Amino acid sequence: MNKKTRRSVSSETPHKLTPKQATFCQEYIVDLNAKRAALRAGYSKKSADMIGYQLLHKTQVATRIEELRAKQQVRTGISADRALKEAARLAFFDIRKLCDESGNPIPVQDLDDDTAAAIQGLELATEKGGEEGLTTVRKYRVSDKNAALDRVFKHLGLFERDNSQNNPANAIAKLLELVGGSKLPISTAQK
Repeated sequence: MNKKTRRSVSSETPHKLTPKQATFCQEYIVDLNAKRAALRAGYSKKSADMIGYQLLHKTQVATRIEELRAKQQVRTGISADRALKEAARLAFFDIRKLCDESGNPIPVQDLDDDTAAAIQGLELATEKGGEEGLTTVRKYRVSDKNAALDRVFKHLGLFERDNSQNNPANAIAKLLELVGGSKLPISTAQK
């Protein structure tokens, strides 16, 4: 990173950060990788991993990163809410919305927004045949519904609940409580 950029980064930083720390904050929001951000900020290759980790745990650095990420979200229009909404569109996509009442594919421009968002690809092919001579065949490729559902489940913490129910330590704690009247807290057994 050049000196001009470093100066502008540090002058924008109201926190008591060194120029390298300020640059680290700017670089971290690029890809959310602490080691690469430390390298790009000018820290040594040998210590970049450790320094990146340590910087993320400094209050001033963490505060600055949160400020920069908030500005980034406003600039790009990308937020956790928007990403979750998009995952929900894919997760709850209804394939029946791709066809009309006769079972024919609906042209892309006529699809509703939620259905169009679930389309990953479209293949158009013109084929000979039929009474009119040429027909256009539309093949829609839709996004992976299971992957989208996984993201929504993780966001809602449903996997965590399911995993704690299947945790052997949790089952043992419940069994001990039933058999011996043990008062072992279930939350302790989950760890």
